[in-house]
Amino acid sequence: MIADVWDENANTSMQVTVYWYNESGFIAEGKSTTKDLKDQQTGWKNISAETFAMCNRYSGVECYDRGHDSTIIKITGLSNVQWIEPPDQLPPYDLTIYEDYNFTCRVYDGITLESIPDYYVEKWYRYGTDSYQLMSGEFTNPQGRVTDLYTPDKKGALFFKCNITDNETMLYTASTAEVEVEFNVKDNLPPEILNISVYPTSEIEANLDNVSISAIVTDNVGVNTVWASIAMPNGSYYTKTMTVHSPIIFNNLVENASNGNYGFNETVDVSQEYGEMEYFNATINNTNASKWIYFNISINDQLVFSNVSVANASATEIELVNNYTFTVPGVYNVTVDMTDGNGNGANETYLGYLKYRVNSFWYNTTYVAPIGGLYNVTIYAQDLPPENNLNSEDAGSFYVWGKTVATLEMTPDYEVAIGVTQYDSYLMNLTVNYTNKGPANAWDVNITLTEDSGGWMKLNATNHSCAVVPVNSSCAFIVEVEIISKTPPGIININGNATWMHPDKTLNYTTDISRVEVAETPLILIEEDELQGQA
Repeated sequence: MIADVWDENANTSMQVTVYWYNESGFIAEGKSTTKDLKDQQTGWKNISAETFAMCNRYSGVECYDRGHDSTIIKITGLSNVQWIEPPDQLPPYDLTIYEDYNFTCRVYDGITLESIPDYYVEKWYRYGTDSYQLMSGEFTNPQGRVTDLYTPDKKGALFFKCNITDNETMLYTASTAEVEVEFNVKDNLPPEILNISVYPTSEIEANLDNVSISAIVTDNVGVNTVWASIAMPNGSYYTKTMTVHSPIIFNNLVENASNGNYGFNETVDVSQEYGEMEYFNATINNTNASKWIYFNISINDQLVFSNVSVANASATEIELVNNYTFTVPGVYNVTVDMTDGNGNGANETYLGYLKYRVNSFWYNTTYVAPIGGLYNVTIYAQDLPPENNLNSEDAGSFYVWGKTVATLEMTPDYEVAIGVTQYDSYLMNLTVNYTNKGPANAWDVNITLTEDSGGWMKLNATNHSCAVVPVNSSCAFIVEVEIISKTPPGIININGNATWMHPDKTLNYTTDISRVEVAETPLILIEEDELQGQA
């Protein structure tokens, strides 16, 4: 700011002081001085100057009348736009798909750095190489910000930009007129694993009984694979892929009103499933060749569509999920009422179809344990690539029977064979009994008998197969035993050996012994010393 000062004689050499003012008051001093305007608001400003001259002879005494002048100046500003949130960074900030975010930019004064309220801002967005789409056009709030809530629904690069233009009313020139940021939208959330079931958890026989493992698995984008990791008693692990239940698909004619009807009801029961309704369509086929018909659709007494028209000899299909939220499991009563177009019931000829698909979230598998002991199960779920987020949940444990206990009993366990002579043998029955005491089946049970008589004993059976002997069951048979004549006195041992396979495919055996004592039988020997006769 410069002031030229002179007196009535055009003399400019006098001692003068100049004071500068605006509407708010004193701002500067000096014939030539500067004023930083960064703390000034934009707009037209009245700048005034006041000056006075001091007497050379009399210090502190004004020798001239004071002079005044003023001018009008226009203060303009530089406006900038900047991105606030989510963070603008390198590499691009990760956003989670299907989650809500506040997208905010700010307009501020390029000199004072203070926020500018009521400044018009446009916000745009695009995915990948798509064209930009306008999200909003709005004025900044008292903090100079504009914020929009948005939910990213595509994975990959997401671009946002905010732009501003000159604001002649506010006397701002857009200096930084646009800011662009990039985000990386990805699936940051792993699948959820719920309602885990392992059944049964006890009284399970190895290599025989199925263990069912199931869970509900959901993901915000999609499930790629689910598996059960089974920790075995011997320290090793076994992996079983879990498969999703087949979808429920229905596409049928549910009403044939060829002779006319006022409507129909159909109950859709998906209470035994857990998943999502992918689509649910209702189709009315107008079989009247000359007139239009109309209908209303209600679900569980809630009107979903009204006054839907069907041209003559044509069909109209309605997608019910557009107006009604289905949850699975659930039971839904679908009611179709024929009307005359004015809300009154009408008797019409038509064909009614329902079509729906329920995608299941249930995953399951079965497992047959090979050995006995305690098993621990962990369920893993992984979502779609490229993120492949992984989650796991402890599913619990189950106990398997791998061994069973059995006994072999032969009766009698001791027998005295009396009456064995040069001419007579001895006969007896030997009962052989194999008993499975459990807790599991005994497999491939075989019993063999041997004896140590050296040929003096005969058995009518030395081998017997019992195949499978259930728990708390027996396999018994009778063996005929003959001690032949002329058998010398002594003890003869009959040895029984029973073998079986445990549920875990290992082998075991048990034995028993029956002893037969051949008693000594005295023989009377008559010898002739002489022969006498009489003629």
